[in-house]
Amino acid sequence: MSTKEKYIDPFTDYGFKKLFGSEVNKDLLIDFLSQLIKEQGKITELTFLPTEQLGPTSYHRLGIFDIYCKNEQGERFIVEMQQVKKNYFRDRTLFYSTFPIQEQALTGDWDFKLEAVYTIGILDFVFDEDKKDDNYMHHEVKLMDTTTKEVFYDKLTFIYLEKPKFKKSEAELETQFDKWLYVIKNLPKFESRPEKFHDKIFDKLFETAELVNCSDMSIVTFANISILATNSPNKFFDSLSAGKPIIVNSKGWTKDIVEQYNCGIYVNPTNPNELVEKLIHFKTRRLILEEMGINARKLAESTYDKSILCKKFADTIDSLHH
Repeated sequence: MSTKEKYIDPFTDYGFKKLFGSEVNKDLLIDFLSQLIKEQGKITELTFLPTEQLGPTSYHRLGIFDIYCKNEQGERFIVEMQQVKKNYFRDRTLFYSTFPIQEQALTGDWDFKLEAVYTIGILDFVFDEDKKDDNYMHHEVKLMDTTTKEVFYDKLTFIYLEKPKFKKSEAELETQFDKWLYVIKNLPKFESRPEKFHDKIFDKLFETAELVNCSDMSIVTFANISILATNSPNKFFDSLSAGKPIIVNSKGWTKDIVEQYNCGIYVNPTNPNELVEKLIHFKTRRLILEEMGINARKLAESTYDKSILCKKFADTIDSLHH
């Protein structure tokens, strides 16, 4: 029997970016940030910025964000979804915050005025120091004067949401922000839309989450040209992140990967009937598809997670330098 979820999991890279990191769904991110950062006031517009940020030289570490954007006032927002617990995650977010600060520097006559920077972590784990306090899941951190206990600088903010601590039931939801936390935590568990989630924003959220999760397999195809066997398609990695079995038609490294890890199949690019036969074959073999999907997701987490790849990249650069 199939156990395929109706809605995409927002705690996968693929699901998070499809729901919040695309231009077509920008209104979802605007509403979420407006509810999260009340002091900022209602956000009316966001502009997505490049998520890969280079250091000042080739020897400096780069930053790769899940979502990076700015509002109409030029205030910057980094939004990170972190499913797996990582050591020094707070250190990482502090490091990330230096990029939007430095990019505001102007050459020539500059008075050092900065726009606000918000670094937001949506976490599927609990900080070790906070395990004993189940009621405190929304951390908001600013620079503070330790003597007066007042905010010293209000334009650098770190927000951490510990998802496992959010325990409210649907009946207990009071605010729009409560609804966001509830749906982020429980979206893949729903078999249908809860009664309280019938408004314009959540209409779009549920429709999008269902649409992007409705496919059983992902197809990554190329023209039958030998040089394309070396290509590295984004869709391949998106499919792994989404936990989707992948159909490839290139005899390059993607064929080797799907066969080695049993996370998809290869079809001959010169024989379209083979693709039809494979689709018909897998239509009634749900358990095999589910196993392949699980393998795809495991491969994404163990091999292609951005933190793993960033470390490999940095180590490679270091080895060349030395």
